[in-house]
Amino acid sequence: MKIEIRHQTCHLLAERAVFWEEQHTLILADMHMGKATHFQKEGISVPEGSWEEDLQRVTTLIQKFQPRMCVIVGDLIHTSKGLSSQVKMVFSHWLQACECEIHLVLGNHDFSLAKNLPSEWPLHIHREGLLLDPFYFSHHPLRHAGHFVWAGHLHPKVEIKNAHDRLVLRCFQIFPHLAILPAFGSFVGGTFVKKTQGGILYAIADSCVIPL
Repeated sequence: MKIEIRHQTCHLLAERAVFWEEQHTLILADMHMGKATHFQKEGISVPEGSWEEDLQRVTTLIQKFQPRMCVIVGDLIHTSKGLSSQVKMVFSHWLQACECEIHLVLGNHDFSLAKNLPSEWPLHIHREGLLLDPFYFSHHPLRHAGHFVWAGHLHPKVEIKNAHDRLVLRCFQIFPHLAILPAFGSFVGGTFVKKTQGGILYAIADSCVIPL
């Protein structure tokens, strides 16, 4: 789904990411790698999850769009308990092989990890936000004077139902000054949202992005 924001061409992707055409930039949020490991260390038996498959999906998008940079709008790692040796090893190899710059805007889950991130990781870290005119990238949704904001954190999803069926779909929330991205990570919950005046929901249904 191609939309125009501030005279910039933005592709809302069914893979739960955005491609900013003019700046050759891939945008995504809330991967929450290591979330299953965190639960396991808390004594809750859950499957390992699919964070490695999520990384492969990023690789596929990079190969497809050939971006100059990829901006992760917060919550790359779930918690310090999730930053296991396996997560460190796999993600380190992925970063070394990555064919574009990776920029991380620290999210609420990332701040406690900042001191523990391996120094050899070729990550560009942004503690407050990242300004790439006309856009500002922030983990938390906010207003920024003069710039359109791309944010994450809320993991929006929408319920579509009638008398016989019910669907729950991840979605993009697009407002005049703000866009909230769906969580990229597969093992991540979400917050139900509804259509509001002045905003548009774009639901992800299989390989399609559909305006509601």
